[in-house]
Formats: sequence, structure tokens, C-alpha cells
Amino acid sequence: MNGSLIIGMLVGIVLGFIAAGSLGALIGLCAGILFHIANGLDSLNQFIKEKEKRSE
Repeated sequence: MNGSLIIGMLVGIVLGFIAAGSLGALIGLCAGILFHIANGLDSLNQFIKEKEKRSE
């Protein structure tokens, strides 16, 4: 009984670390995508400003 309880706890801890790791990877991926979108919007803003300057 004690052995299976300890094994169950270890499995739970390992699964917890795996879940936390994949969650961290998912958060990192989302942050990377958001950063990429923000960079795209910034360069689009610069392009629009330059176009407005040329038209003046």
C-alpha cells in the first residue's frame, strides 16, 4: 500500500511538471505570436506615416 502511494505521488509530480512545461511552452508561443503581431503593426504604422509624408 505504501509503495503504490509513493509511486502514485511521484507519477502525479512528474505529470504536474510535464503539464507545467507544456503550459509554459504554450504561453511562450502565444507571447511570441503577440510580439510578432505587435512588430507587424508597428512596421505598418511606420509605412503609413511615410506614405502620408510623401503625399504632402
